[in-house]
Amino acid sequence: MGKGGGVGAPRDFGHCYSGPPGRLLRASLYPENSTPRETVVCWHWLVSSGYLKERLQQADEVVHALIEKTQRHDNECINLIPSANYVAKSVIETLGSVLQNPNSEGYIGKKYFPGTKNLDEAERLCQRRALRAFNLDEAVWTVNVQSHSRELSRLQACSAILRPHDRLFTLAPTGRSYLSKYFTTLSFNNHHSTSNIDYGALKDMIVAFRPRVLLSDASASGRRIDYRTISAICRSLRIYVLLDITETSGLITGGLITSPFEYADIVVTGTRGFLRGPSGALIFSRRNAFVQRTDVKDAEELRSIADAIDQSVFPGHQGGPHNHAISAVAVALKQASTPTFKAYQSCAVENAEALADRLTCLGYHLNANHKPTYYLVVKLTAVNARWTKRVLDAIGIAADVVVEESELHLGTLAMTSRGFLPADFRWVADIIHKAVIITQLYYTLY
Repeated sequence: MGKGGGVGAPRDFGHCYSGPPGRLLRASLYPENSTPRETVVCWHWLVSSGYLKERLQQADEVVHALIEKTQRHDNECINLIPSANYVAKSVIETLGSVLQNPNSEGYIGKKYFPGTKNLDEAERLCQRRALRAFNLDEAVWTVNVQSHSRELSRLQACSAILRPHDRLFTLAPTGRSYLSKYFTTLSFNNHHSTSNIDYGALKDMIVAFRPRVLLSDASASGRRIDYRTISAICRSLRIYVLLDITETSGLITGGLITSPFEYADIVVTGTRGFLRGPSGALIFSRRNAFVQRTDVKDAEELRSIADAIDQSVFPGHQGGPHNHAISAVAVALKQASTPTFKAYQSCAVENAEALADRLTCLGYHLNANHKPTYYLVVKLTAVNARWTKRVLDAIGIAADVVVEESELHLGTLAMTSRGFLPADFRWVADIIHKAVIITQLYYTLY
């Protein structure tokens, strides 16, 4: 190794290269007259003293500044967007951990890459915690935790049963649904109205349309759906029932509303916002449910829905899993199973009731909601909701307008996470009322 050589004291490879210092790395990988061991030691020395150990503020000041601005905005803004929330610091730490590094395409025990034992354990832990959070029996239900988002999980679940252009019946408007690009879709139009569902008319539509799958959103903004009746209709017609419970997932884990799992074949839920987790999704399915293969044309062979979902997720619609996100979901699900999270959900509901009561006293009409809920839809008859939203944004309050120009959508989850109480939300209602008055004045003057 030469004078002063050895594993603990790598020799100076700088003499092998006389160009710009920034290119020393490539020149030093295989320096002249070096042994393989010296090359490894040289690489270790460069990494341990280089950019891989820099903090973000030193490595990229621009991105660091954007993060700081976002943090300041979160601190200064009253966030009433129904789907918004704040994750715990432990979730953020998991997202930024070394779980970002490894490749692990495939499923538990069947990964394409070696050295994935710890990742398998993290994925298995996330599955167990998901079943525990929703109080499900492992012998009856299984769950895929690799899906990257709520919207993607809906497509993956549908594709596990349906071939392109097969018929999908949905209890949500299809005008804004990407699923209509892949399947022949029909919606039950009065789902989001305040009137009750006419289940007789619903059955007539299903019989005439003859879908293979019925998709229903468990919306926190509207009425509770009679899943028992819908399940009975679908069972009699041999139709699979797919439920998206994202907006009510926190209320279900908190024990505030009845779980609809017993009436479904597949249940999907996003993990961001409502469960205070990162971006991701869970796809639950019954172990004893089977479906025809969709990956082979005219195949009559049956396989379990769980296997069909696994293949639809990977490699059907995405690549390898986001291991850091799966582990962060596991952290969030552990929190969702605690009495503290249940108390948080109850507090969010109480805050919504306080906000609703104050707005009602101020003369506003709220769409009929079945309690408990953290989600309010405020009818604005005299002003445009989008203009009101802009006024609110200008004074530091974030609200949402979904479709109707006369409806303002408000939620209490985010600000409950930051410690708001009913008295605080009554104060917020007064500010919203003043914003509406300002919007009315603008319309009058201009």
